[in-house]
Amino acid sequence: MAGQGYRSPDGTLCRGYCRIRHQAPQRIESADAYRENFEAWFATVDGPIDYEVHELLVTVRDDVAFCHSLCHVRSKRTNGEKADYWVRVTSGLRKMSDRWMITHEHISMPIDLRTMQPQPEFQS
Repeated sequence: MAGQGYRSPDGTLCRGYCRIRHQAPQRIESADAYRENFEAWFATVDGPIDYEVHELLVTVRDDVAFCHSLCHVRSKRTNGEKADYWVRVTSGLRKMSDRWMITHEHISMPIDLRTMQPQPEFQS
């Protein structure tokens, strides 16, 4: 099928070589589960986490907003290794009862599209 691609079960359209890799959990159903996910990450860190937000863009319309940024994360892991990597963060918000609430968040590490490998040393 020239000009078409394979559509994965999650709806991603792939042309040519495509590797789809997911890490659990795929969906976090509650604030408690979200908190547990971050607590598991915090448990792997020894000391403070240096978290710098770069290139923050915010779009607001009525009761809906989106923001995205590149974030530089540095810390020391409990096994003594240093962590130093970049992530992309996108958050969707809704204004409910005069409060802005995050209703969707996506965090991913930039990849090299030629090799499909994570690029933790990516810089903005």
